[in-house]
Amino acid sequence: MLAALFAVTALAYAGTAPPAPPPHVRVTRCDAYRAPAPYADTYTNDKGKIRTRYHKRGQDLLYISYVNDGARPLSEITFAFVVKGWMVAAAQDTGVFSNGALIEHSFPVSDQIFPLGTEFPHCVVLSVRYADGSVWTNPLPPKQ
Repeated sequence: MLAALFAVTALAYAGTAPPAPPPHVRVTRCDAYRAPAPYADTYTNDKGKIRTRYHKRGQDLLYISYVNDGARPLSEITFAFVVKGWMVAAAQDTGVFSNGALIEHSFPVSDQIFPLGTEFPHCVVLSVRYADGSVWTNPLPPKQ
């Protein structure tokens, strides 16, 4: 009976390739920051006059830092920013990312992803393009 179960399982997987192993990308930081609201401040200039400065609202940003721990250089990486199991933003980084180099970049994100809630958000690698042109795609991407 057990042998029959193994035979059926083997037939189910026959002819299909196993999922590709994940890329060797280690995310060391993944944080979203909300830009401060617009504000005004007053100051006295060098001639003794009181002035007001107006500051516009900045851009909301996703900061990601990561290391290519694999032997092959990477040319493109797509990340998902995941909150409560759902992908709320995506970021794509392009360049030449060598083995062992720490890469730190920030990406603009929509203000609609805030508030993040109480769960710790994290970044997931969605896909990787290697310098040789081959591509790895995450077989289990987060929900959208």
